[in-house]
This record gives sequence, structure tokens and C-alpha cells, in this order.
Amino acid sequence: MAKLRVWSGSRWGRTPNPPFEDLFIAASGALFLTGAALVIGPETELDGFPDATNTGLIGTPIGDIAYSSLNARGGLNITESWIASSNGGSRVLELQDITGQLTISVGDFTVRYCRIRSGSNYPVRTNTPEGETHARIEWCEIAATGTTASGVVSDGQRRFELYRCNIYGGHDCVHFKGDCLIEENYIHDQTKASGTHNDAMQHNGSSDALPHGQITIRGNTILGPLNQSTSAIIMGTTQGGMDQILVENNFMSGGSVTFYSFWRKANWPIPPRNVILRNNVFVKDSYTVSAIYGASETSATPSFVHAYSNVFDTGEVIQDREHGYEWYTGSFDW
Repeated sequence: MAKLRVWSGSRWGRTPNPPFEDLFIAASGALFLTGAALVIGPETELDGFPDATNTGLIGTPIGDIAYSSLNARGGLNITESWIASSNGGSRVLELQDITGQLTISVGDFTVRYCRIRSGSNYPVRTNTPEGETHARIEWCEIAATGTTASGVVSDGQRRFELYRCNIYGGHDCVHFKGDCLIEENYIHDQTKASGTHNDAMQHNGSSDALPHGQITIRGNTILGPLNQSTSAIIMGTTQGGMDQILVENNFMSGGSVTFYSFWRKANWPIPPRNVILRNNVFVKDSYTVSAIYGASETSATPSFVHAYSNVFDTGEVIQDREHGYEWYTGSFDW
């Protein structure tokens, strides 16, 4: 009997719970749906947090995938003309072993069951046009082979979804901007070199007017450099504002500060708002300074991070932080 995830609610499914219903298909293949629903693909249950046994090419809905079964190819830029001329009109790219940069320049496109390796700045780059639906990257192994590379980046305010990928190597692993969903990935083992400031994940703000689109980071394993610079997740206003950011149900470790966020007023005059950190597990003493740091423009000003229900892996509860500049009083569409 197979289990599938079915969309049955709002866009990201954040109010009050993810709008996914579990449906089961009998051996006969019969599937009965009541009401409007969209099947978006088979799901495999996680036992604990993501790791090398249930992300990338391992533990996929179609089984473990050997490198030898993939089609070797160089880097490419996915455009509408490429889809029509080289992909038979299909909006899915799968079972490829890509050496070089993969750029996704269209919306409503899925990359899955691929290995992507590159020493360029970004092995995977998403550049979804304004007004189009998200590009989705799922069940891929992504390796940044250069010390200055980052594994995945979303350009500008471009939208993307990252699901069940194994991402490692490089200077950083994931750079993200506005309007993205990063869920159940294994993000780890950045390449530490002299003078590098490694982060597993990095957000430099978004330069458009706030709000700039929801950012949800959920259910991932995010491992920064153990007891070294800089963080598992770093977020700051160096290139724009921060708003509507939800970080929940992750397992995090490493860095000088594991979760590091700040407001740099000289770069962006509007204080961050609606930054929520909840229900995460931090590895105690995997950092050199602290597990959570919410720096503001001056040390005398309260932190803007709304942090609650976070714990250490030892079971120790981390003190809640309920203060900030401005808090959203309605319900998030999360």
C-alpha cells in the first residue's frame, strides 16, 4: 500500500497545520478523492531528523538510486526554449548526474533524483521569473566542490522549494531570499579553509518593499562548522529587509553562534519583524558563543527574534524570547 501527500489547503499550509492529508492506495491502484485535491508526489516517512540515509538519492520514493544509473551531463540553464527543444516539453528533469552549474530560469519546474556537482559559485541557481509558480528541487544530492562555492542560491526575490536534498561542501550550503520553502533537507559539512566564514544557510535580507514573501525553514538537519565560524543559519539586513520568516522543527548545531540574526540599520532602516524561531533542537556546546543570538543595532535594544519552545539535545529547555520591535497579530499563511 502506497502513501501519498495530497494538497488540501492554503498555499504553504501553515494555518493551523500543513494542509496535507495522507491517502493510501490499495494494491489495485484504485485511488478515491473527495473534494478538490492535488496529488504532488509520494512521501516517505522520516524517523527522526534528515540524514544521509533518507535524503538525496537514498531512501527516495523510488528506492535507493545508484550513481551508475544516472545520465552524465554537463551544466545547463533550464529555459522555456530548452524545455521545448531538449526536454520533450516535460517540466521535470530527473535521473541526471550533472557536473557544472544548473540554473533554473523558469517556474513550475521540478528537478529530482539528480546528483549535481560544481566548483562554480553555485552548483544550483534558481531564477524563477516574477509571477510564476515555484521551481522545486527534491531528492537531489548537491555538492559544492570549491571552497568559495555555495550549494544552492535563489537570485533576487526568486521563489523555490527545496525538499529532501543532501547538500554539502563549499563555503556555504544554501543562500536564500524571499518566498521559499526549505523542508526536510540534510545540510552539512561545509569546507573550512583559512579565513572562511562558513554558514550552513544564509539570508542577507530582501531588497524589495516588505513584506517580500514568506520564508519557511522546517524539519531540516542543519549542521554548521563544529565550534567554528560562523553559524548553522545566519540572517541579517546587509542587502535588504527581513520579514515573515519561520524557522521550526529543525535540528541545528555548530558555528560561533548556531542561529545568528542581526539588524544592520545602515544597510536597511526598517527593523526586522515576524522572525519566529520555534520547536528546534540545538546541539549543546557545538558552538563557541551561544546557540541563539538575535543582535540588534545596539546591544541595549531588545532582540527582534521571537524564540520559543526550543531545546537542547540534552532535553534542557532554552529560555524563550518573547520581545521584539513589531509582531504580527494575525495568522500566518504557513
